[in-house]
Amino acid sequence: MSKASEEAQKQLNRIVALGYPDVADMSAAAFRALARPLIRALEQRTGDDDLGTQILLVPTRELVSPESLIARTSIYRMAGFTTMPPRDIASFLPQDGFEPPEGPFYLVVEPHTGTCYVNREPDVARKLIDSDERTPLTLEEGLAIATQHPEWL
Repeated sequence: MSKASEEAQKQLNRIVALGYPDVADMSAAAFRALARPLIRALEQRTGDDDLGTQILLVPTRELVSPESLIARTSIYRMAGFTTMPPRDIASFLPQDGFEPPEGPFYLVVEPHTGTCYVNREPDVARKLIDSDERTPLTLEEGLAIATQHPEWL
């Protein structure tokens, strides 16, 4: 097994334990089966090809809606919550030019939380993100970070 496949499996175990299969209205076994092809592909990457542990397993909104996951997050034992109506949350879509891969899950390698863009005007932050050749995190990726690696925040 590669480090990346072990990390992805660990992240899958966590979201299953948090009840993501219930949100997706399927059994835990069926939910795990959807991630199996991606984890198998990671198992094939060893040595210099191994992506390492700085990865993020992200379920797509077609599998689990972001608004249903907010309450399943917690940072420093403080439960996630929102006062936004679900339709407003659902309107947070990826930026033009970046559409996540199709399928139930995708992988983000070395995600960046944008700490260097804090307290910047949105237009300035976006220009800096573009100049750094990065893309803004999607809502799903932000929730995955809060769920899997709150220490990154």
